[in-house]
Amino acid sequence: MADQKDYLSSEEEFQVQLALAISASDSDSHSNQRLGSHQIDPRRNDYDVADALSRQYWEYNVLDYEEKVVDGFYDVYGLSTDIAMQGKLPCLTDLEAKPESSGLEVVIVDRTIDPDLEELVHIAHCIALDCPVTEVAILVQRLSELVTGHMGGPVKDANIVLARWTERSRELRTSQNTSVLPIGYINIGLSRHRALLFKVLADNIKMPCRLVKGSHYTGVEDAAVNIIKLEDERLCLLQFL
Repeated sequence: MADQKDYLSSEEEFQVQLALAISASDSDSHSNQRLGSHQIDPRRNDYDVADALSRQYWEYNVLDYEEKVVDGFYDVYGLSTDIAMQGKLPCLTDLEAKPESSGLEVVIVDRTIDPDLEELVHIAHCIALDCPVTEVAILVQRLSELVTGHMGGPVKDANIVLARWTERSRELRTSQNTSVLPIGYINIGLSRHRALLFKVLADNIKMPCRLVKGSHYTGVEDAAVNIIKLEDERLCLLQFL
């Protein structure tokens, strides 16, 4: 079982303060940026919602508590080799049609093509049923252990994990003949993969979870963290690396 101290740090005062700072620092700017924009209508087709959420995460680096990750959501990391597309979120169909898109890493959430993710969601539901509703912190710990166990175990050395991921990513791209990788296939994951998977599982068991990424929130461009609402509106910052 993974060591809770490796990734769950809500007990440490400085991380609670950091979670509060993240929540407060972006609340005004994030709301203002999206004010007047088209709201994501939950009645729309799931894949339309997924596309809208993907673009939002690409542009603002945030998925809030009420924004649920649905099948078809995808996260793109890296710089496109196509100069005309730099700074823009590539269309998923274009990414799927170009397996040689070596400049980009694409992770997709879609249970219809990802039996490993479907199994993880099922396990998450079983964990939730086994946890008292008043013990959200315990549920966070067990869910984070599930994510950590699936994505390579606790991180002792980030450089070693990065090297393992680079090799595993190359293997997956070659075997699948695509740069678009289902998240359940990723068994060696970096913080951006682990935090996204945690958000997906948390959404499925109705645990309020915010996902943020990038240097503005984490201090590291390729990192991501989760913020979870505990009892009495307390916040827990979850860092996997």
